[in-house]
Amino acid sequence: MTTHYMYLLLQNKKIAYFAFFACLVIVTGLNVMSDYFFALTQNSGFFISESLLFSSFWLLFVPLLYLQWYMVYTIKKHILRIATAAGMVLLHLLLYPLLVGGLSKVFLSHSFAYPQTFNYGITAYLIKAVIIYGFATVAYLILKKDISKSPHITSVLPETGTEPYCGVNAIIVTDNNNKKIVIPAHDIYCISASTPYVYIHHSGKKHLHTGTLKSLENQLGNNLFVRIHKSVIVNVGKVTNFQSRHNGDYDITLTDNNQLRVSRIYAKKFKDKLEECHRVKV
Repeated sequence: MTTHYMYLLLQNKKIAYFAFFACLVIVTGLNVMSDYFFALTQNSGFFISESLLFSSFWLLFVPLLYLQWYMVYTIKKHILRIATAAGMVLLHLLLYPLLVGGLSKVFLSHSFAYPQTFNYGITAYLIKAVIIYGFATVAYLILKKDISKSPHITSVLPETGTEPYCGVNAIIVTDNNNKKIVIPAHDIYCISASTPYVYIHHSGKKHLHTGTLKSLENQLGNNLFVRIHKSVIVNVGKVTNFQSRHNGDYDITLTDNNQLRVSRIYAKKFKDKLEECHRVKV
């Protein structure tokens, strides 16, 4: 149940980003309050600017957790995943003094030396960093293991890939009852990527695939699919209309009424493929 809710959170990026940054703000606020009460108990000075500066430790979780998430997905061996978490902790502690030094030069009248801040980071944040990066690794492994059990998705068998189906390519998927279903390529509406997963859109459902968008694009190997965005390829046979946005981009509508954006980078290739498929002049 926990992994199911984690999966739903990851699927709604706006909610996930809001939750993450809300936690970041709360933790930073608690850190500043902790510094304030420590100063009271020790009868020492308290400067909120310096407290916020040293709380920038939490900002580094934004890029580094994303990097860790990607690396843990691509690495297959558990020992290497654990090593990745340890590497993230070390990298975080090494980058922290650089961040503090840079921010202090910009916003304060004085700056903090690297060794001083590095020692502070180890003393104040080492255990916290180990817990957070360790938890992120465990959470990902649990999510990856149980995600196929969610009643809201079906999963593609990555080791099977695509198979011939009456002269065209097809993708074999499994439903929640472990029943194998063959989906002909021409019945697929589009395939989208949301790191680290790929989703095959078919009949109002999203089938999870643990490969890459590029590998599926190559495996399909027919004239139906064309890339319209760096993270989307579409079946041009499912396109009902398209309209220019007058900036080089296009909006397209599929037969299931789903609307997608065609990036200007891929617009010419899309129109060429559409003309080739439908034998119409665009």
